[in-house]
This record gives sequence, structure tokens and C-alpha cells, in this order.
Amino acid sequence: MELSDDSKLSDQPRRRLGVSEAAKLRRQRIRENLYLLYRPAEIRQQLNIPRTTFARDMAAITKEDQKWLDEQAKGALVSAIRNAIDILQEQQREAEKLSLNQEVSPEARLKAFELIKEIELDKVDVLTSVPTLWNYSLKNRLQNRMKAREFESTV
Repeated sequence: MELSDDSKLSDQPRRRLGVSEAAKLRRQRIRENLYLLYRPAEIRQQLNIPRTTFARDMAAITKEDQKWLDEQAKGALVSAIRNAIDILQEQQREAEKLSLNQEVSPEARLKAFELIKEIELDKVDVLTSVPTLWNYSLKNRLQNRMKAREFESTV
């Protein structure tokens, strides 16, 4: 029996819509429906997907959203730290000018030196508080994941 030309085509690797592309499209539809306040059962029915697929997609959506939030929080945290350090450095420059000014009383110059020391300690405090803030953020992320798991179990 000879193979037809059509069957030879089937021997070649098929190009099909990638799973990730289909999943991205489905997840986008899930997001839109969630935005419109549809319930999980209604979304599953509308998209004709089983619970397991919906749960997997919700886990992926939650992960993507958390990643985006983490990036936003990280950027905001870095920006806040930079701003705090910039303000402290500006104060330090002013105190240094005062401490070097021979026309200022010795008491005022001594207070300027003390202020410089305090500012240096404040800069260290800002930089060492970052892990504490990050841990707080981590705690919030873990709580959000627990809430997401509770949501998934109700699906």
C-alpha cells in the first residue's frame, strides 16, 4: 500500500498552537471574567474547562500577579531608600559646611559634628532596616499565598 502525499505531511512535525500560548489566552480570559466578578464555577462553565485546569491557571495567575507586585514593591522600596539616603546626605553636607565654618561658635561647630555622627548612624539604620522591610513583605506574600490556596480549595 502506497502512502498518499497527505500522509507524508503527517510524518512531519506538526506546528500547533503552543500550550503556553493557549494557556496565556485562557488565563487572560479568566482574568477578564474575574474582573467582571464572575464566580469560579461560572468561569469554568463559560470557558468549558475542568476544575484542575482552572486551579492550575489560577495558581499561575496568582504567581504572575505576585511577581509583578514584588517588582513594584522592590522598585518602590529602592526608591524610598534612595530618597532617605539623599535627604540624609544633604543634611550631612549642610552640617559639614557649618562644622568647617570658622565664623561659627565652637559650641555650634561641636553640635554640627554630633549631627554628622547622627546622620551617619541614620544612614546605617536605613540600610540595615531593608532586610526587616523585605521580611515584612515576605510575610505578606506568604499570607497572600495562603489566601490563594484557600480560594483554590473552594473552586
